[in-house]
Amino acid sequence: MFRQSIIITLFIIIAIAIFQANIVSFDKSLSKSFEADKKSDEPIKSDLNRKKEARGTIPVDKEPVFVLVLDDFGYSEKNLEKVADMGISMTIAVLPNAPFSGKICSFSEQNGIETILHLPMEPGENTKFLETNTLDETMSDDEIMSIVRNGFFSVFSAKGVSNHMGSKATKDERIVNIVFDEIKKRKMYFLDSFTTQDSVCEEISLKKGIPYVKRDIFIDNNAEEAYIEKQLLTAEIMAREKDFVVALGHDRRITIDVLSKIIPQLRIRGIKFLTISEFIKKQEGKRDSLELVSTSTNYEL
Repeated sequence: MFRQSIIITLFIIIAIAIFQANIVSFDKSLSKSFEADKKSDEPIKSDLNRKKEARGTIPVDKEPVFVLVLDDFGYSEKNLEKVADMGISMTIAVLPNAPFSGKICSFSEQNGIETILHLPMEPGENTKFLETNTLDETMSDDEIMSIVRNGFFSVFSAKGVSNHMGSKATKDERIVNIVFDEIKKRKMYFLDSFTTQDSVCEEISLKKGIPYVKRDIFIDNNAEEAYIEKQLLTAEIMAREKDFVVALGHDRRITIDVLSKIIPQLRIRGIKFLTISEFIKKQEGKRDSLELVSTSTNYEL
């Protein structure tokens, strides 16, 4: 009996010793595994940091350009001060013969804001709320020319022209040719609001040697703050990918309030704002430096 007790006791002591040895071995293995994980994590963290730093750094020789155009000025002057307070190069498109067209042109000249004639042109749909003297296919050549000239008289500070609506008229070669003849005489440019994929404006601008710029994105088709912010972020991404973006908004308080909030952030992130004229001059300079000479200047993504 005594002998059996001794054997049992020895067995228990040996079992405890083996168990403790296994624990020590497991701890060492776990410790080594943890250290290995820490080391493998280090390059991952480093890569993430590098990516974060890259996102926050704009190369000195590459400033993404943001060409901001606000359409439909003419029926109110209440947003002009806020536009001027943005403190950026930008362009506003003024409707002709609207109640405040003249005052807006004068204010813009005094405050260094570029203006263009926002020429009403026939849309394919939504024909209920057309501006007076909207260009359409029923008009004679002389009528169209007269309306365009009167538009320049109304928007006397204009540096160029853009189409207001026009998804139907900008497909009409006759109308576009007449409009572009007048633009060429005045040595101006054309901004295509690009309300239809079938616009013939680019093709005709090439033939006539007129500087042509095409809209890339509308920022406020939905007049909600979150949507406008999202569109501005999309525009920023486009500018970084393609070096520039041409973004169109409208004379709306919500749009201007969101722009006033977001523009300082874009500038901090290295975005450069230009008027259409400044953008064309910059692009022409690039082309000259590359010895790419063309009779027309067409800028699009």
